[in-house]
Amino acid sequence: MLMKSVDQELKANLLKSAVRIASSNEDSTPTCVYHAIMRGLERLVVSFALSSAGSDSLVKLSVDRLSMQNPQRAISALGLLITCMYTGKIGDRPSGIYPQPDTVEFPTEDILLIAMERLRKGVPSEARVVARVLPPLLLDFFPAQEIMNKVIGEFLSSQQPHPELMAQVLFKVFEGLHSQGQQTEVRDWVLLSLGSFIQRTPLAMAMWSLTCLLCQCFQ
Repeated sequence: MLMKSVDQELKANLLKSAVRIASSNEDSTPTCVYHAIMRGLERLVVSFALSSAGSDSLVKLSVDRLSMQNPQRAISALGLLITCMYTGKIGDRPSGIYPQPDTVEFPTEDILLIAMERLRKGVPSEARVVARVLPPLLLDFFPAQEIMNKVIGEFLSSQQPHPELMAQVLFKVFEGLHSQGQQTEVRDWVLLSLGSFIQRTPLAMAMWSLTCLLCQCFQ
């Protein structure tokens, strides 16, 4: 019993040290060290060896690091966040093999806003990565109405520098919602959004956006 307690305390201290180093500024933590720590934390997550408090600390770390200006570090944080989210889903853990930690609450609204911000302000290579992982993440963790509200709003935003990537996100999201049997909800939401699409400027952008929307709505 004593050895088990010491072992658990050692693991907790190592986890705290890793989180502290990964949370440090770029000047004090070289990029190679940061990436190594984040990959190590991902492997720790998929081993299902963490307590609820440990898992929660990694979710907070990944959300915080996802906001970093450095795109390479932000993408590493995105990988850790996705790992935490999917291993934390109920039913995803192999029964009888790994311990079942308490369910971890994810700051879903923060995650969605930060991911959209990375797609908007990230460098092209980073934006492409986010655009590829965002649709399945949205479909697996967010209600349909919230997904369509955020994705259509971002697609219409005049501040979005990657409209072609948002068109891809919109297509994948609508495709996923159609496969879930939510065609009626998609069409209703599109009809409500038509006025906003028609009012886009310049006219060529309005026509392009509306064409993308209608093609994806009735795919």
